[in-house]
Amino acid sequence: MNHYSIANITAILAIGLLLTAILIVACGPAAQTGQENTRPAENPAPTDTLAATDTPTPFPWPTPLPTIAFTKRTGMDIQLTAASIEHESRQAEAGVSGQAEPELIEVQIFLAGDQERDDIAAFLTQHGVEHSRLPYKKFDLYATVPASFLATLAAHPSFGAMQRTIPRYPNLHKGLNNLAAWYEAGLLPEEDTNPTYASLLIWIEGDENYDNVRQFLKDNGAVMGYEDADADAGWKPILAAFVPVPLFSALAAQPGVQTVRTDWYPVSKENRFTAEPIKAAPDRPVLTPAPSATPPISAIHQMREAVQ
Repeated sequence: MNHYSIANITAILAIGLLLTAILIVACGPAAQTGQENTRPAENPAPTDTLAATDTPTPFPWPTPLPTIAFTKRTGMDIQLTAASIEHESRQAEAGVSGQAEPELIEVQIFLAGDQERDDIAAFLTQHGVEHSRLPYKKFDLYATVPASFLATLAAHPSFGAMQRTIPRYPNLHKGLNNLAAWYEAGLLPEEDTNPTYASLLIWIEGDENYDNVRQFLKDNGAVMGYEDADADAGWKPILAAFVPVPLFSALAAQPGVQTVRTDWYPVSKENRFTAEPIKAAPDRPVLTPAPSATPPISAIHQMREAVQ
């Protein structure tokens, strides 16, 4: 074979190798894509992660949470307004069968001057209402007024304003008394069919009382803040629970209940009913104030921050 034949064969082989290289480069991405598209069925791509453009589905509310619009009668605070309306409703229900028994309410009466004070004092005496002057308030009076007499007193031309000095349930926080008064006056009818909850911190004296109150609330539709026995016991003498408004008065009457404060109201559905009870961390702070200590504004929030 001469050198011309060898050169021709070499050129043919070089051209063949070049064409092969070009085909490999051109087909490489396609082959790689084909391998990715043939992922085994037993290893599917994860689908439980939301993409950046996905929007979570909102929580399905069964009914809107009520908005409490407290109103006041002229010269009365919220609790006196409710007490007056409640008595009128009971009186209407009593009808010809008899008079509704009026609740006696201790009030402070605010007056503009000496003449107004003397006029109201004489008016109270005329109607047999016990009253006295307040040494630290020049024009104000202290009186024990029947609920049936509140509207009459407020209509007197010399009257200024009055507020309830001792709530119906002294061991409930003022805001809880307002809610209880509004409900008991028939001004929150939806609470009977679609009760709204308050997140409560309940100070209870005595372990037996604590257990009894906890069971009472569970038996009557309240939701415990902690179902874990250790976490619950670590908070004694405080009981955390989500309590519907209709239970407030009965809760206040339970033996050992000293103080009841609200953390927030109303409590949303997802906070009332959770798939798993709240668990406290092993190193959580144990909150055990003395019975006479002033309760913290938001002990539940403090605990949340501590265990995060």
